[in-house]
Amino acid sequence: MERPGNLYQKLIFAAQSFLEETGRMPADAGELARHIDMDEGEILEVFPSVQDLHEGLVYHAVTLLNDRQNRDLADANITDPIEQLNCFLQSYLDWADENPVFFEVMARGLSSPIKPDGTLQRYTLSMRDLCLRKLREAQQLGILSADLDIETAVMMMHYLVKGTNMVFATRSIDPWLKCDPRPFRELSGHIFSEFMRYMTQANAPASTENA
Repeated sequence: MERPGNLYQKLIFAAQSFLEETGRMPADAGELARHIDMDEGEILEVFPSVQDLHEGLVYHAVTLLNDRQNRDLADANITDPIEQLNCFLQSYLDWADENPVFFEVMARGLSSPIKPDGTLQRYTLSMRDLCLRKLREAQQLGILSADLDIETAVMMMHYLVKGTNMVFATRSIDPWLKCDPRPFRELSGHIFSEFMRYMTQANAPASTENA
């Protein structure tokens, strides 16, 4: 039998492969076992249920996403929280474009009831906290007006990201998007950048607006 760590990774990659080939999760451990020619009992020792396997996929996806966003944020201007926020959002799109299967797993999970204290809940709350922190920093630095309603601004960003997830899942059947030839990454990146630009300009301090 393989070492537990190696087997865990093997099963995560096997589930990813199954998703890529079929567009769905395996119905049970037996189906995944047949997919990779493995004993069903070995799989059940690591993932007792399909739900556990799904949570393992989500955890792996979030780990990859966090690593990518941390690397990209390290290259952003540390004195400009708006640039850092835009970098954070663009990094999310880059990761989604490069990992469509994992992105679909996350997008579906975020559009369904989220397990309390599960991986997705922790990730989405940490994302909210980062956005709040960066917008407050922008206010303190005089980039954004002190009158800006930070909570509403963050909720707008949340709506934008949720909308992006939905576009990824439904673009092929969305009549609004069928006439736009731009790839998902290009279109979504442009929208994110424009949103950040409009929000910054609309909420600039009065002295900046009149300059």
